[in-house]
Amino acid sequence: MSKKVRRTGKQRVIILTFQLLNCPAWQKAPPAAKAVYLHMRQKASPTTNGEFVYGIRQGVEIGLSKDQTNRPLTELVERGFIRMTRDSAFRLKTKEARLWLLTDMPFRGEEPTRDFLRWNPNMAPEKRRERRPVEYGEEAFERRTARRYATTSGVSCEEE
Repeated sequence: MSKKVRRTGKQRVIILTFQLLNCPAWQKAPPAAKAVYLHMRQKASPTTNGEFVYGIRQGVEIGLSKDQTNRPLTELVERGFIRMTRDSAFRLKTKEARLWLLTDMPFRGEEPTRDFLRWNPNMAPEKRRERRPVEYGEEAFERRTARRYATTSGVSCEEE
């Protein structure tokens, strides 16, 4: 006969709804952003949503560096999956980390906002900036150096 296994506590699960999985914001999200979001879901619960800390150094727990964690956090904010409830601050006496809110979970008794459902891929911010053509010659060199060495009063170093 088999012995019954007694469980001492409840298992926590992460539920991803089909509404989330089928929205364009999730389908077009890069894998690192999805990994960071799942890691944030693991840290949050309905009672701690909006009040849990997630810093870029916590991405190390899932195998990402600081830079590799910062980019997905920015993308998750742009796509509407997360929202910052308190920005970080470093003062002499206190160190405050960022507090995050997951938009698909209830917050202080209110219904989830699910901002990611309103994300439009055509409205996404343009990541590439337009490059200016490179100028060559002495005149171009003088223009670049004059801008670089101009003072705040608008008088260049040569005129003083």
